[in-house]
Amino acid sequence: MCYENGVFLTPPEIDTSKKMQKYCMQEMKKDGMNTVFAWLATRSIPQLKRWK
Repeated sequence: MCYENGVFLTPPEIDTSKKMQKYCMQEMKKDGMNTVFAWLATRSIPQLKRWK
């Protein structure tokens, strides 16, 4: 959903970890994931190397 063939696929306006969390949660909920599970799955995004 976010990375393919060495390129980030997210829109260019997603430039902070908070925006990325919100974007990922929206995409997961579109796919039918529960809000709580989507939050749990995205809460570690700020610790990823890309956002440090």
